[in-house]
Amino acid sequence: MSRGGRDLRDLVWREIIKMGEANPGFKAVVEPLGFFTFMSLVDGIADALTAAQRIQTETLDEMVSANRAVWRIGREVGRTVYQQAGEEPSDDDALIGVMDTPRLALLAAEAVNRSSGITHPEE
Repeated sequence: MSRGGRDLRDLVWREIIKMGEANPGFKAVVEPLGFFTFMSLVDGIADALTAAQRIQTETLDEMVSANRAVWRIGREVGRTVYQQAGEEPSDDDALIGVMDTPRLALLAAEAVNRSSGITHPEE
């Protein structure tokens, strides 16, 4: 089991101990399972949690990659902020929102682009 799985198993064990201390009936339910059966159950829970954590991490990585798209300001008034769909600004760019001033829109777009590692966005 990976280190993350071991950490999760330890967490599951700590939670089980807490439940056992807080609920005297818990021991009566767990004891009949036997130690090895119960350990298998805990390992299964830890494996499931590890898999769920991996899926969540992959999903977050995809979201971060998607956010690497350039943000730009509108081409007319300059108060709107868009996520640029292609290499050049177009009418197909996704609207992010409208700011109170063109300067605020520019600052927001620059900040998001800078945080995504984009140093010179197209405006």
